[in-house]
Amino acid sequence: SYQRARNYNARARSQAIPADRLIPLSRLTNLADYPASGEIDLFYRESERLVRFLKGVDPVAFRALLDAVARGETFDSALSRYYSARFLDVAALEEAFFLYASKDAETSQTAE
Repeated sequence: SYQRARNYNARARSQAIPADRLIPLSRLTNLADYPASGEIDLFYRESERLVRFLKGVDPVAFRALLDAVARGETFDSALSRYYSARFLDVAALEEAFFLYASKDAETSQTAE
């Protein structure tokens, strides 16, 4: 953002994550603390991809969802309120998001 604001050709980059490594959204969206030390990098990468995905689907709904969660509403409840036209529940979101998050990713077996 900093470089783009100063007319640098710097596009935001987000690395795809193999589908078999993704943290289930029901767990990711309910974490109250950092995950185990081996999952911290994955936690940040997946969280960043989720933000990009939700913002790309509907920027207005995304801001409303963030406001609701900041006020103490659960992610599931806020999702059903602001994204109900697109996702019936977290499972439906997870299905679409996992396709997005893992698109063009190597499998974890070939990445190691």
